Amino acid sequence: AKKGVFDVDKLADAENLGDNAVLLLVEGKSAGGAMQRVRDPKKYGILKLRGKIINALSNDFEDVMRNEEVKLFLKATGLNISNYRESKLRYGKVAICVDADDDGMHIACLIMALLYKFAPEFLKEGRLYWLHAPLFKVTSGKTAQYFYTEEQVRQSKAKGTQQRFKGLGEMKDEDARCMFDNNQWLEQLTWDDSVAELLEGLMGDDSQPKKDFVFSRINFENIEV
Repeated sequence: AKKGVFDVDKLADAENLGDNAVLLLVEGKSAGGAMQRVRDPKKYGILKLRGKIINALSNDFEDVMRNEEVKLFLKATGLNISNYRESKLRYGKVAICVDADDDGMHIACLIMALLYKFAPEFLKEGRLYWLHAPLFKVTSGKTAQYFYTEEQVRQSKAKGTQQRFKGLGEMKDEDARCMFDNNQWLEQLTWDDSVAELLEGLMGDDSQPKKDFVFSRINFENIEV
């Protein structure tokens, strides 16, 4: 029955669904491979999104509902966009887990836009999280330390061979384990009106807020053509 409803190549369900279950959203099969192998399958499910989902804030409702990634996301989470019910959710939490680059940030915004458009209650209840991946690995002998920011590396003064991960896809199983042990950085994303306003400006179909955002943050006088 589950195979008939879900794309089992993209969704690895948690064994114990419900309020304590966490659905991890990753970029494709390569990013989710190691995570799927080392996660606690009782608690964590993994949905491997193919590319970037459609922007729910700048496209017609019919086009959004025809998008395969959107349909799979709604089925996986148990979200009913016409009648949101907390008790019907398959996962109590959804965690974004993307590369720390421009594409990763864009994918995160697209996920937020989808939830904001069709399930704002999910956001207001604090159910959206960010599972951060380490950016650095410092190896000395058989000991490896993982760090999420450059500042953490500097403050630790860790000695050894330093590696910077380009993305989740290049992590080995032993690297991905730190995302599920005591070093896990699972950040709850808080939601308020200012965040909604910013998201609408950046992801909506009105171009003026985007222009204002860019020109308020870049001094084009310092850019050579």
